[in-house]
Amino acid sequence: MQLLLILIEIRKIPSNRTFKSVFSRRCLPPAICKRNFKPTHVKQVFGDRGEIYGYRNLRIDIYYLANSAKCYVDTKYTSMANPAEYPTPDDILAKLSPWLPDDYKTNINDFMVKLYTERRFQMFGAVVERVQIYNPTDEASYKYIFTCPANDDPLFKQFHVRFQRMTVWFFKEIKLDNVQDPNWIYLYVYEERKNKMKEVESLNPVGFISIYKYFHYPNRVRARIMQLFVIPPCQGMGIGSHLLRNAYREVASLDDVVDITVLEPNVTFTRVRDFLDCHLLMEFPEFDSNNVHQGFSESMFQVANREYKLNRRQVRRAYEILRLSYIECNVLDPNYTIIWGEVVNRLKNPFVKRVRILEKHLQKHPNDNQSTKDLQNLNRILEDNVIKYMNSIQDKSEYTNSHSSQLEVERVSHDTENFVAFAIEIGLQDPPEGWYLAHCLDVINITIMYTRHCLFPERRKRRFKPVFVQEIFGPKQEIYGYHNLHVDIYYLANSARCFVDVRYTGIAKPPLQPAPDDIVKQLSPWLPCDYKTDEFSFLIKLCTERRTQMFGTEVERVQIYNPTDSASYNYIFTSCRNDDPQFKEFHARFQTMTVWFFKKPRLIDVEDPNWLFIYVYEERTEEKMEGVYPVGFITIHKFLSFPDGIRARISQLFVMPPCQRMGIGTHLLRNAYKEVAALDNIVEIVGQEPNDAFSGLRDMLDCELLMKFQQFNCENIHQGYKVDMYKVANHAYKLNKHQVRRVYEILRMAYIECNMVDGNYELLLDEISNRLKTPFKKRIRIFTKILQNYPDDHKFQQYLQKLYAVLDVKIITYMNSIQMAATLFSAKLLKPSFE
Repeated sequence: MQLLLILIEIRKIPSNRTFKSVFSRRCLPPAICKRNFKPTHVKQVFGDRGEIYGYRNLRIDIYYLANSAKCYVDTKYTSMANPAEYPTPDDILAKLSPWLPDDYKTNINDFMVKLYTERRFQMFGAVVERVQIYNPTDEASYKYIFTCPANDDPLFKQFHVRFQRMTVWFFKEIKLDNVQDPNWIYLYVYEERKNKMKEVESLNPVGFISIYKYFHYPNRVRARIMQLFVIPPCQGMGIGSHLLRNAYREVASLDDVVDITVLEPNVTFTRVRDFLDCHLLMEFPEFDSNNVHQGFSESMFQVANREYKLNRRQVRRAYEILRLSYIECNVLDPNYTIIWGEVVNRLKNPFVKRVRILEKHLQKHPNDNQSTKDLQNLNRILEDNVIKYMNSIQDKSEYTNSHSSQLEVERVSHDTENFVAFAIEIGLQDPPEGWYLAHCLDVINITIMYTRHCLFPERRKRRFKPVFVQEIFGPKQEIYGYHNLHVDIYYLANSARCFVDVRYTGIAKPPLQPAPDDIVKQLSPWLPCDYKTDEFSFLIKLCTERRTQMFGTEVERVQIYNPTDSASYNYIFTSCRNDDPQFKEFHARFQTMTVWFFKKPRLIDVEDPNWLFIYVYEERTEEKMEGVYPVGFITIHKFLSFPDGIRARISQLFVMPPCQRMGIGTHLLRNAYKEVAALDNIVEIVGQEPNDAFSGLRDMLDCELLMKFQQFNCENIHQGYKVDMYKVANHAYKLNKHQVRRVYEILRMAYIECNMVDGNYELLLDEISNRLKTPFKKRIRIFTKILQNYPDDHKFQQYLQKLYAVLDVKIITYMNSIQMAATLFSAKLLKPSFE
């Protein structure tokens, strides 16, 4: 007993669905389905947004019996929107029904009856081909049987109506066939499955091709391929090519067919068709190398049409692909120039009349600007068509040519690109779309320079890409005006002096194209003031680099293993003051690196005396690289806290990517606490707009530090939050009340191992709920009083419901965050038995 399951998981987000195949009634649960695949198109069913509204944790399972394609729909959800409070939920079945078999079931018992009575060996039509093919999805070989069913069979009509409904999930737009029309021709492919005893267990349809016979004046027929469908687990195996080959044979056997065409072929189908046509035609002497290089002839069309009913346009395309294939796309071969000229002349035909009219008009009216623009547009369209078509057939010729090696393909594509680039450079053709466009994250690289050898790609020790570029290049993160663009930014490893190297192979030239972006101008505000664009000047700075210079007073030294370099280094932490002019210049340079890694970077004013700095240096002892090199820092700013205290605010914590996730950030923050705690007037320390990574690091460190105090042991924690906890944490590390309270909650959660059954979990949840409810109490009280006086006021009812909803979300989000922090902390330090 076999089933095909379409599993649709839909929430109030664009729908991503999973399709699965199961092979017995025991496989009805999706967890043990054997085949998984997702749909690619849902707009025809669920609209342009691909969303379903009104259900929480919605799950839709659509099952198809593997042989008969009879269907069962199972809809599950945990809750549904109340129409009295929210908009009416979508009617899922009403949306699905037009695209499901007419007799689909929604009751599992009714469907199981169909499953038990399934005829697993039913196969429609006469067998036209059998072939053994390896299926990589199942890691097994199956026999695939191709049949041509008769369209006058009532049982086949019922079956095809059911099976073709599956295509709605894979075609952008489909129109269901009218199976009562006798002009349809179908070819199906069945997968023969065997049991462990090597006996045939079932025959399952996995795809089909449909052809419609249109009238062709005066008394002939034109065959048109309407659909070719193969279920995803059987794609990429050549089944589509076999279906198309058998379609050619079936159509060629009909006497009154003129030729065969295709209805709106997509890119995938075009590739399959081109490859198959070339493979079939190159067996005829008319399409051998010698005849193809003599040019297109009528005999080529006649033999292709006689044998496979190919139309003239497709035969011409196959000829052009084969001609390029025989010369291996070599742009230096004379045949390349000949075929380019043939393509230009052929594609020019639709434009000849309009070009001639415009040229005659301009001879009489040479100052007519509109006609001049129209003529230029026509020429541009023609050039675009030629380039797109040539690129298309060159791509297909590489697939067809089975004798060209990978090295040759690379050489040919390189030559072709050089040819196109040269043609664009001298103005012979317009650049294709995206030719002068580059994505910043792809073209920008940052390199730390230890020696002059780091200028060579193979010798670079530390090279990394940026994470954020919006602040420099805008929200689109694109650079216009350059082809094959590379932007390399080099920083000297000790002094952070900078060199910018911009390279490209082509540049947009106004007025033919818009002016290219000024890359250096966009970069300048975020680079050190004395950055270089000349390599020689930069190398002079490299030669005079003081590799042992280290600013500040050493506060800690620790040896840490660096997995990026597979080596251990000493990391030296120093406390710096900005009363040193050389340090000010250095930090002004080094901090520019942070623009690539902070979403909203902000360069600090080093002249402000209220800044505190802690730097970390990496000590290296390799030959020719001896020295200390800065790899990160933390900055703290001292703000006034009324009346005469100071509040310290952590502004930035930065560690360059090759040294991240090694504990360096934790050491920087720990030393920042020590430095701040040593100052007399500090009230507390806070973080400025902390991101998730910093919050997680801070939570782990604070828990580790505070659990050493008696006030934060397990026994005292479970007695509830006390003022003594804040006092000891603030005295030792200047932590603020909000952070101390959060650490208390994380530790309490960690001590109970996040066990929701523990009584302390409920107590903690109540504490957090009451604390987070405080900002809402006044508004809740006001709305409640209003509703007591005006109980039918729906507006204030909605306000109150929204307040409670916001509060619930806030509580759930916060509880999730401290549970996650407690789990991580327990795994690292407490090491309990739970995950």
